[in-house]
Parts: sequence; C-alpha cells; structure tokens
Amino acid sequence: MDALEYTFTPGLLHGHPEDDPGPSPAERAAHVAVTLFALHQQSRGERMHHRGRGLGTALRRLHSGRDATPDPIVRRFRMLGTADSFGELTHHLRGVVQLLRTQSAPLDYGLLAEQLLDWQKDPSRVRMTWGRQFYRQNRADKDAGADVQTDQTDD
Repeated sequence: MDALEYTFTPGLLHGHPEDDPGPSPAERAAHVAVTLFALHQQSRGERMHHRGRGLGTALRRLHSGRDATPDPIVRRFRMLGTADSFGELTHHLRGVVQLLRTQSAPLDYGLLAEQLLDWQKDPSRVRMTWGRQFYRQNRADKDAGADVQTDQTDD
C-alpha cells in the first residue's frame, strides 16, 4: 500500500475520467514498475536501477547464447513475448526480475514503466523493442565471436 503514494498521483491521473474507479493504464504501469523495483532492490546494497538498460539488454547479459537448448533465461524471455494480458505480463515480469536479482543485474525502471504503458496500447511494438535488445550483438563482440549485449536501448 505504501507504493500507492508514488503510483497514484495527480500527474498520472491526467485524462482519466473521475467516474472510472479503476486505475488508468499509466497508474497500472507505474505501480507495476515501482513494485518490481522494490522486489529487485529489497535488502540490496548495490543499485538495481541502471539508466538506459532495457529489459532485453538486462536479460541478454545473463544469457551465454552458446548452447542450442533454451535455458531458463530464454524461456522466461519467450514467456514475456507470449503474454496475452497485462496481468500475465506482470506475472512473468516478476519472475524475470527475480532472476535479474539473483545475478545482481540492474534494469532501467523508468524505461520499463514507459514500456508497460506502451504495452497496454501496442504490445507488438514493445515486444519488438525487447527482442531487438535481447538478440542484438555488439559489432566488436560479433567480430570476436562473443555473444554479448551492449547497454543501448532501442525504441
């Protein structure tokens, strides 16, 4: 309930009808991002927020990419891409954040909030962004035969 102070604010209510008791898409996106950040940061000394590091990039940094069998990271990433509802996406994101937490891999939660808002309007656009981040190779790393992702975001 403490997170509501930060997610249900007048700034997010802009354009939301007063007679609609449910949260607006912006409120849902902000609330999910803040609660996922809290889960990620809980009892951690190091910062779990890294400006500019998108979800696909953060997950890519955990994936070796050298085996043909999908590992847990690839399976979780694919589950994000097949989510049919915001509730299902949120459920899968929680698992992804727990995986990032075990590896101390930070994520840009402001960017995630924006993408969650966009996902509610056009899921395919956000899926494409995450996919590009996850499967992109840095040219220098590709030339060296490595499979490492850069911290670039892709909108």
